[in-house]
Amino acid sequence: EQSYVAASSDMEAALVRIWEDVLSVYPIGIHDAFPDLGGHSLAAMQVLSRCLQKFSVDIPLKTLFDAPTIASFAQTIAALRMAHTDARQYEEMVAKIESLSEEDAAAVLASRVSRQAR
Repeated sequence: EQSYVAASSDMEAALVRIWEDVLSVYPIGIHDAFPDLGGHSLAAMQVLSRCLQKFSVDIPLKTLFDAPTIASFAQTIAALRMAHTDARQYEEMVAKIESLSEEDAAAVLASRVSRQAR
Protein backbone atom coordinates (compact mmCIF):
# COMPACT_ATOMS: atom_id res chain seq x y z
CA GLU A 1 0.00 0.00 0.00
CA GLN A 2 1.28 3.44 -0.94
CA SER A 3 1.46 6.25 1.55
CA TYR A 4 -0.68 9.36 1.16
CA VAL A 5 0.71 12.00 -1.20
CA ALA A 6 -1.09 15.35 -1.34
CA ALA A 7 -1.92 17.23 -4.52
CA SER A 8 0.93 19.35 -5.85
CA SER A 9 -0.91 21.39 -8.50
CA ASP A 10 -4.18 23.27 -8.82
CA MET A 11 -5.51 20.65 -11.22
CA GLU A 12 -4.64 17.78 -8.88
CA ALA A 13 -6.24 19.65 -5.96
CA ALA A 14 -9.42 20.23 -7.98
CA LEU A 15 -9.54 16.54 -8.95
CA VAL A 16 -9.05 15.49 -5.32
CA ARG A 17 -12.03 17.64 -4.31
CA ILE A 18 -14.17 16.17 -7.09
CA TRP A 19 -13.24 12.57 -6.26
CA GLU A 20 -13.71 13.11 -2.51
CA ASP A 21 -17.12 14.66 -3.12
CA VAL A 22 -18.30 11.93 -5.51
CA LEU A 23 -16.82 8.98 -3.62
CA SER A 24 -17.26 10.32 -0.05
CA VAL A 25 -13.73 9.13 0.74
CA TYR A 26 -11.33 11.39 2.65
CA PRO A 27 -8.46 12.07 2.17
CA ILE A 28 -7.58 10.98 -1.35
CA GLY A 29 -3.94 11.10 -2.36
CA ILE A 30 -2.65 11.54 -5.89
CA HIS A 31 -1.54 7.89 -6.13
CA ASP A 32 -4.83 6.37 -4.92
CA ALA A 33 -6.58 4.46 -7.72
CA PHE A 34 -10.18 5.32 -8.54
CA PRO A 35 -11.44 1.68 -8.61
CA ASP A 36 -9.66 0.92 -5.31
CA LEU A 37 -11.54 3.81 -3.70
CA GLY A 38 -14.89 2.30 -4.68
CA GLY A 39 -15.11 4.09 -8.01
CA HIS A 40 -17.50 2.43 -10.46
CA SER A 41 -18.97 3.46 -13.81
CA LEU A 42 -21.78 5.60 -12.34
CA ALA A 43 -19.33 7.44 -10.07
CA ALA A 44 -16.99 7.80 -13.05
CA MET A 45 -19.75 9.48 -15.05
CA GLN A 46 -20.29 11.93 -12.17
CA VAL A 47 -16.56 12.67 -12.01
CA LEU A 48 -16.38 13.19 -15.78
CA SER A 49 -19.40 15.50 -15.74
CA ARG A 50 -17.77 17.64 -13.05
CA CYS A 51 -14.46 17.60 -14.93
CA LEU A 52 -16.27 18.86 -18.05
CA GLN A 53 -17.66 21.75 -16.01
CA LYS A 54 -14.36 22.50 -14.26
CA PHE A 55 -11.83 21.97 -17.06
CA SER A 56 -13.98 22.46 -20.21
CA VAL A 57 -12.84 19.20 -21.75
CA ASP A 58 -14.91 16.15 -22.68
CA ILE A 59 -13.22 13.04 -21.34
CA PRO A 60 -14.14 9.51 -22.48
CA LEU A 61 -15.25 7.15 -19.68
CA LYS A 62 -12.45 4.69 -20.46
CA THR A 63 -9.87 7.38 -19.70
CA LEU A 64 -10.61 7.33 -15.97
CA PHE A 65 -9.93 3.60 -15.80
CA ASP A 66 -6.84 3.84 -18.05
CA ALA A 67 -5.41 6.64 -15.88
CA PRO A 68 -6.92 5.67 -12.51
CA THR A 69 -4.91 7.89 -10.15
CA ILE A 70 -5.22 11.63 -9.61
CA ALA A 71 -1.63 12.04 -10.85
CA SER A 72 -2.15 10.13 -14.10
CA PHE A 73 -5.65 11.50 -14.67
CA ALA A 74 -4.41 15.09 -14.25
CA GLN A 75 -1.71 14.47 -16.88
CA THR A 76 -4.31 13.02 -19.25
CA ILE A 77 -6.64 16.00 -18.76
CA ALA A 78 -3.76 18.40 -19.39
CA ALA A 79 -2.93 16.60 -22.65
CA LEU A 80 -6.59 16.60 -23.74
CA ARG A 81 -6.89 20.32 -22.96
CA MET A 82 -3.74 21.05 -24.97
CA ALA A 83 -5.04 19.05 -27.95
CA HIS A 84 -8.42 20.80 -27.68
CA THR A 85 -6.72 24.21 -27.56
CA ASP A 86 -4.52 23.36 -30.55
CA ALA A 87 -7.55 22.19 -32.55
CA ARG A 88 -9.53 25.32 -31.65
CA GLN A 89 -6.62 27.59 -32.60
CA TYR A 90 -6.25 25.74 -35.90
CA GLU A 91 -9.98 26.13 -36.64
CA GLU A 92 -9.80 29.86 -35.83
CA MET A 93 -6.76 30.28 -38.08
CA VAL A 94 -8.44 28.45 -40.97
CA ALA A 95 -11.59 30.55 -40.53
CA LYS A 96 -9.50 33.74 -40.57
CA ILE A 97 -7.65 32.66 -43.73
CA GLU A 98 -10.89 31.65 -45.45
CA SER A 99 -12.39 35.06 -44.68
CA LEU A 100 -9.58 36.91 -46.48
CA SER A 101 -10.19 38.32 -49.95
CA GLU A 102 -7.85 37.24 -52.75
CA GLU A 103 -6.07 40.61 -52.53
CA ASP A 104 -5.66 40.44 -48.74
CA ALA A 105 -4.38 36.87 -48.92
CA ALA A 106 -1.83 37.86 -51.56
CA ALA A 107 -0.71 40.83 -49.43
CA VAL A 108 -0.28 38.66 -46.32
CA LEU A 109 1.65 36.07 -48.31
CA ALA A 110 3.89 38.73 -49.90
CA SER A 111 4.65 40.26 -46.50
CA ARG A 112 5.60 36.84 -45.08
CA VAL A 113 7.85 36.06 -48.04
CA SER A 114 9.48 39.46 -47.71
CA ARG A 115 10.15 38.92 -43.96
CA GLN A 116 11.66 35.46 -44.58
CA ALA A 117 13.95 36.84 -47.31
CA ARG A 118 15.60 39.23 -44.84
